[in-house]
Amino acid sequence: MRRLLAWFVRRTGSLCVAVGAAVAAAGAAQANGIVVESHAGGTRTGPSPVSLVAHRVHAHVVDRLADVDVEQVFRNQDTVELEGVYLFPLPEGAAVSRFSMTMGGRVVEGEVLAADAARAVYEGIVRRRQDPALLEYVGRGLYRAHVFPIPARGDVRVKLSYQQVLTDDGDVLELRYPLATSRLGGAEVAEVSVAVDVHASQELKAVYSPSHPVDVVRDGPQAAKVTWSRAGAKADRDFVLFLGSGAGLGLSVLSHKPDGADGTFVAVLTPPPLERAVPVPKDVIFVLDTSSSMSGAKFTMARRAVAAGLDALGAADAFALVTFASGVERFAPALRDAAPAPRQAARRWLEARKASGATDLEGGLMAGLRYARPGRLAIVVLVTDGRPSVGSVTANAVLERAQGLDGGRARVYTFGVGVDVDVALLDRIAEATGGAREYVADGADLERATGRFYAKTSHPVLTDVVLDFGAGVHDVYPSRIPTLFAGEQVVVFGRYPAGGPGTVRVTATADRQPVTHTFTATFRDTPGPAYLERLHAQRKVAYLLDAIRLNGEDEELVREVTELGTRYAIVTPYTSALVVEPGLHVPRPRGSLPGPVPPGMREPTDPSPPPPDAPAVPTTPPAPTTPSGGWTPPPPPAPDPTATSRALRDRKRSSAAEDEPVGTVRVVDARTFRRDAAGRWVDTAWDQKLAPKRIEAFSAAYFALVEKGGAVARVLALGPRVLFVLDGVAYEIVDGPLPK
Repeated sequence: MRRLLAWFVRRTGSLCVAVGAAVAAAGAAQANGIVVESHAGGTRTGPSPVSLVAHRVHAHVVDRLADVDVEQVFRNQDTVELEGVYLFPLPEGAAVSRFSMTMGGRVVEGEVLAADAARAVYEGIVRRRQDPALLEYVGRGLYRAHVFPIPARGDVRVKLSYQQVLTDDGDVLELRYPLATSRLGGAEVAEVSVAVDVHASQELKAVYSPSHPVDVVRDGPQAAKVTWSRAGAKADRDFVLFLGSGAGLGLSVLSHKPDGADGTFVAVLTPPPLERAVPVPKDVIFVLDTSSSMSGAKFTMARRAVAAGLDALGAADAFALVTFASGVERFAPALRDAAPAPRQAARRWLEARKASGATDLEGGLMAGLRYARPGRLAIVVLVTDGRPSVGSVTANAVLERAQGLDGGRARVYTFGVGVDVDVALLDRIAEATGGAREYVADGADLERATGRFYAKTSHPVLTDVVLDFGAGVHDVYPSRIPTLFAGEQVVVFGRYPAGGPGTVRVTATADRQPVTHTFTATFRDTPGPAYLERLHAQRKVAYLLDAIRLNGEDEELVREVTELGTRYAIVTPYTSALVVEPGLHVPRPRGSLPGPVPPGMREPTDPSPPPPDAPAVPTTPPAPTTPSGGWTPPPPPAPDPTATSRALRDRKRSSAAEDEPVGTVRVVDARTFRRDAAGRWVDTAWDQKLAPKRIEAFSAAYFALVEKGGAVARVLALGPRVLFVLDGVAYEIVDGPLPK
């Protein structure tokens, strides 16, 4: 997230500080530096002596009215007192009601500047400092207050409250808070947090943030608490929250359509609240690996996790319990009702199981699937830590057998323990059956992972959900809608060719009966939230990477991933030269593409690359040698395919934007910019056949471009050297006077 702190500093009596704390719209540029003016008339460049160390936001939303409380703590790292000016860009239509600044118990008064006056302040700072970062905030209102003294090595606490009427897009309200706090200087903020209390007069349906991975806790049908926090991180984008209300099943749609291109939409499907929903009775079949590799503390935790699942069953549910090792054992030949007595007997039976033998995963899974009954929601909970060593050991063989059973419609939720799990097999089973996969590093984490799963699946509301958006809609992700549980929502992204009103049909099964819901949605034929394009691309890339990982590299899929990754600056194994994202490595199938397989993407059975030539003159301690004196390369890092699976799973589930890329790539709205060898930020939409019009940074022509709107200002905020396309015309901003 970006921090807007514009500090002009001179020492007490002859040293003045100007503080700007503001919020940017989406974009990820870093500032060029902070200029500090000294009392001696010289200048120095470097980080400001004043930094933001805490930024806390608490908003109360009642229908369309938001009351927002802001608390910021600034720290003077210098050894002298400083005097400053505090600036805060206000959202459109906001009215400040309270302002206080803790400075020796004295309350400081401030003033609100209208948009025109605020623009003059910003542009004046840009001209004096030759720093374009502030241009992101042109066009907003501004709150300004003088700050003195900022004590040496001390803190100043600012508290600000304002109210605003939320804007709407169709049936969805938008709360946008200017959170960016790392715009200038680039320093991390020790504490950033946002809490939003929402109260609606109607049933509150969609609660969705496209900007941040928020936690949502429902408090009845008309209220919710939304939280997000991060420590020791940069804040690089506005906080955005969408709220949709209505009765019963809810569908909220947001869309964006640039001129001459297909539109992008996000649809949020939310079930009715629990007290009005009729939970679907379910059959839960627990399948537990009891092979020898599960022995010890791991097996104790696994038994506890299954026992917790027995306790989480509802009165209308039924259950079965299967264990497998070299063979298969069953608690009972048929499903048992989830009454206290059968569950207690199952726990005693489970406690008597021991861990020993081989791993007949296919036999255990087939035994579990045979319990599934037509017309009932069947959930198989599979807990294992190893690879099959008895029976079929390939995903295709296991799935072929599973789909031949009446229980083939059961949803399999796999829980893999440790790193020696057959990830490809478990992932394929979960994907093919409409379940999900989860991997934990050790047995100690297993109870927490299964506990979250049991809590979520305790009240299924709709099964066999299908969304029909009408003709022309394409690239819909996820293509298969999971079972909808009470208290959660499904976020669906897609593309559409033309705007206008449309009908969205939702078919599903509820209380064993087919149901159909029809919604009217408006798809924009004008630009809307531009970041929807990148969110859709991120979701699509996750599904394509999963398909490549599970089924092998296909030339068309690889090309599509590369094109999306390049256009939208998304990190993939095929675009890693652009940006680097640690933790996401997709194993590369052997024999698919020429060239060595990078260590972080190597499967355990991939051959190691040939050792490099030994250096003629070693500058480090000698490497280990073989008995014959040859050089022995260090072993490659141990691959962790479970980490890849978790990363791709999280990408597919994520409703919020990922962190903006860093390094040589920047994203502004839906535009991607790359830094070229000359140090310019170049719009990927620029064709070299289009000769750019050159404009000197901070000149009259430069500020005339700013007049064209906020999107241009955000592009120019990338820096003093930018090449971009606007309305078919290419512009190049140059740092320095143009030749005459």
